[in-house]
Amino acid sequence: MAVVHTVYVSQIVFVSSAGNNGPALTTVGAPGGSASSIISVGAYVSPSMMVADYSMRETPPDGTNYTWSSIGPAADGDRGVDIIAPGGAITNVPTWCLQKSQLMNGTSMSSPNCAGCIALLISALKQRGVAYTSSRIKQAIFNTAKLMPKLSTLTQGSGMIQVTAAYEHLIKFSADKTLDVYYEATMDRVATPRGVYMRQPEETRKKQTFNITVSPKFFPDGVDGAADLETQQARVNFEMKMNLRLGPEQHSLPRQSPAPYVSHPDHLMLMHNGRTFSIEVDPTALESGLYTTQLTGYDATDPDKGALFSFPITIVKPTALPPNEPSPNLGQMNFGPAETYRFFLTPPAGATFMDITVKDCRKAAGDDASSRLMVLHTMQLFPHTPYRDREMQTYLRTTPGSEKVSTVKVEGGVTVEVCLARFWSALGFTELSCDVQVSKPKHERSERSRSQRGDALAQRAHRVLLICSPPDPPSSAASRPPPPRSS
Repeated sequence: MAVVHTVYVSQIVFVSSAGNNGPALTTVGAPGGSASSIISVGAYVSPSMMVADYSMRETPPDGTNYTWSSIGPAADGDRGVDIIAPGGAITNVPTWCLQKSQLMNGTSMSSPNCAGCIALLISALKQRGVAYTSSRIKQAIFNTAKLMPKLSTLTQGSGMIQVTAAYEHLIKFSADKTLDVYYEATMDRVATPRGVYMRQPEETRKKQTFNITVSPKFFPDGVDGAADLETQQARVNFEMKMNLRLGPEQHSLPRQSPAPYVSHPDHLMLMHNGRTFSIEVDPTALESGLYTTQLTGYDATDPDKGALFSFPITIVKPTALPPNEPSPNLGQMNFGPAETYRFFLTPPAGATFMDITVKDCRKAAGDDASSRLMVLHTMQLFPHTPYRDREMQTYLRTTPGSEKVSTVKVEGGVTVEVCLARFWSALGFTELSCDVQVSKPKHERSERSRSQRGDALAQRAHRVLLICSPPDPPSSAASRPPPPRSS
């Protein structure tokens, strides 16, 4: 509540780094990924930065996120990353470093970059005498950001911040008071109030209905929540006709588009006390993979203002591993620059460990002996448990024909993400295969061990019986003396 007061009452734009814990899903940190009032910023590296800052001899045509930049959604369903900004710079460092400047990178660089962009906007608005609010600034940034190619919305949020476009948006709609309102969208679920996040097998085996409440918040409020007469009159007069639509939709299927899985109303009449409507999410027909979209609300009378609220929807459809064959081959993967492959598996009940074998498919006798830097990141999510307690992240430097085996602790029946990413600066053709060997369920091992112990005990008992049993008594015929011979 203190953050909400800081942002919407004191009118301070709060910018925070998303975190440097990627590339697995749901690795955003606090406070960036924990509050909708804060702008959470991911880290992006452009081709020009690769040349100037990192002295790379080759650059891809498109930029990308840094491999370690944290990825959404947040554990409570929010998108986690709101926007991206350049995440590297040669900057000043303290004198004790014995140099004037140093190359620094990460979301601790992208968030100051974003804060500087916002400072430019506020400075320009003040120079022109244009009033602004933190809500208006946020909506202008989100609605004018540029979606970068080949990046998921879970990675980039609304996209790359665009200062000029945001400034033009603020000037164009400077007289529209509805942009000073903060539109809060929440859901009637304790675990995921800020978005739909379906990840576990029991959640994705059936369709569900969710009730979403949109509440307009008017600021600034007075002391103890009281408001001045002008604010109260604005609340009474507030009416907003909204159009609702989905987008952008993204999925991990290689070719075909998924069947429609979200059903929602098309319109909403919103008043000050808020309105509730329901949506239906049906993941039952989806193939195994990752699906993301968001339900957005627009002013029906002026949609050019952009989205007034958005409600994220994320579905992770896992592949259940059967108890008798819990060792899938994830196949062969050809990695492009900074490309990431994600697999979602549900180990059988009782499983405790998973061995992941990553093999470099290049021939050892070939003409390329250079190494490739890869990142293997696995994750299981549990209620009231930090994700760091159930993750494994390792950097693998592979060479042609080499194999790397990593052992991961898992819990059966809970979805585990196996994320394999090529490091953002790695160059050259990269072809890998990935095999997973899941430990046998406990009940199978216990049954087998009980059977083996039973056989061993039976053999022991048999040996004891042979040793301790008395010899057989002689037969009566053998004990009688031979009959006398006749003369």
